[in-house]
Amino acid sequence: MGVGVRTAAPSGRPPRAKWRPAMRVRLRWLSLILLSGAWIGSVMADTAPENTSPGNISSSSAMDALPDDGASAFLIPVKLPTITPTQLYLTPDTKSAPLRVTNERDTAVRFALSVFAWGMRTDGTLRLEPTEAIRLSTDILKLAPGETGEIQVAVKGQRDDREEAYRIRLSEHAEGEPVAANGMQVTAAITVPVFRRPLGTHPAGWLHAYPVEAGTLSIVLANRGSAHLFARDITVQGEDADGLPLFAITRDGWYILSDDRREYAATLADDDCRRVRHLRLTAHLLDGSTLEKGMEAGELLCGGNHPTGFSLPNGAL
Repeated sequence: MGVGVRTAAPSGRPPRAKWRPAMRVRLRWLSLILLSGAWIGSVMADTAPENTSPGNISSSSAMDALPDDGASAFLIPVKLPTITPTQLYLTPDTKSAPLRVTNERDTAVRFALSVFAWGMRTDGTLRLEPTEAIRLSTDILKLAPGETGEIQVAVKGQRDDREEAYRIRLSEHAEGEPVAANGMQVTAAITVPVFRRPLGTHPAGWLHAYPVEAGTLSIVLANRGSAHLFARDITVQGEDADGLPLFAITRDGWYILSDDRREYAATLADDDCRRVRHLRLTAHLLDGSTLEKGMEAGELLCGGNHPTGFSLPNGAL
């Protein structure tokens, strides 16, 4: 996988970049520190569901830095390992399963493995807490170039009423020479979902929106079911008094865990806010179904001097 890195003059610090995530993983952050005259970087990524991709993570996809100023940009070749599958399901009938990791680099790599109970805050940021509910066959994985290693993942106990969510983190430890010719060494940390799913559990999505205040539309996508759901995207379309479209904005979705909710904020520019008379909200789910919500605009409380679009908290997915 190529990761775009924005750079300033050689003596300056790398400025912030805008990131466009690839289909197979979500980039959570890229951090850089200057050490002995070389930039040392870390990439944190999360896997997507299997049926949104060919079924694994590989270095064939890319992330691009989108230039937003006059600084130069270049690509640092960060080769992520191939991981199969991209998520694991442990059930009463399948209490253990293998996770396979292939080193796509030309040098040896070493990963430290850890497990976390996985929750989501309403703004889309992850909440990870160490747990012993999931057992791994090893906590260190060393791979030669091109080598594939297998980790056995097993569950301790099993709830019988509701799915539980966990994440396995593979944190790479830097070894050998920098991986890029310009002196940049980038290590990866990838998290893989693990679901403990009792029989008979299922998701139940619910979409709602509150009246516009200060030019902001507050949206809630909730999961009232006993298993997670995955939203591909959330779309808001505004129509005028004649039913003609004024705008349509879309925000990528993500996981909504069991008995959980995600809150979105869509801002409306003053002109759109004053002209819109009907709002149509749609959530497209991974299973092909949709959740829809229509609302008459009524008396809107416009203002705030916002562009029309979705706001995104720092660290949200």
